[in-house]
Amino acid sequence: MKEFTPGQQTLGGPIKNTIKQVDQNSLVEKTFDRSLLYEIYTPQLLKREFLEKDLEVTKKQKLTMMLP
Repeated sequence: MKEFTPGQQTLGGPIKNTIKQVDQNSLVEKTFDRSLLYEIYTPQLLKREFLEKDLEVTKKQKLTMMLP
């Protein structure tokens, strides 16, 4: 089991859809084992203090985020 930082988790669950990997020609190369895959729901969960700290660092470093 991997270690985690308390207060920084994400919510998710086992996937239901079939996931395929395809090549450049869209031909199926691999089907993934659903029992090993989880989908992650947004928004992720974190303590407010972590978010505020990260936003402050972003502001101080004059970083921006590009949204699609």
